[in-house]
Amino acid sequence: MGQLLAEVSLKQTIFMIGTVPLVDEWADGDAVTITYNSDVYTNQVGAGGAYAPARSNDDGGEIKLRIFQGSRIARAALDLIVKQQEALGLSDVTLKTFTVKDLNTGEHYRCERCFIKTRPTAAFSNAQGVREYTFVSPNIRKLG
Repeated sequence: MGQLLAEVSLKQTIFMIGTVPLVDEWADGDAVTITYNSDVYTNQVGAGGAYAPARSNDDGGEIKLRIFQGSRIARAALDLIVKQQEALGLSDVTLKTFTVKDLNTGEHYRCERCFIKTRPTAAFSNAQGVREYTFVSPNIRKLG
């Protein structure tokens, strides 16, 4: 069962792709959500019925990024990653590192070797829509 790591409002937060900060019109509410794939420990039941905690080796998870439809810089940067990964496959060139740091709390996450899982749904209306990108990282670390 996945564990929600962080839901972040980007008003006082730095989000970076590699070494490039991504500042633009983020969607209202939780603009960045980081979730682990699995719990840190689970109970294993032995043959005699005894419980023993077992540590998961899965440090991977998902990163959801929500931006406004009219967010040109963020949408262009994220769409470029998606296009590169679709055209060139997954390699050291196309896999990206995302960094999120909350200036209020000091929380700091590094998500390495990120690749696209879900492209955003395109919906059009009179109101500004939201585009949600879901990326996967095999290695999410809390640095602070």
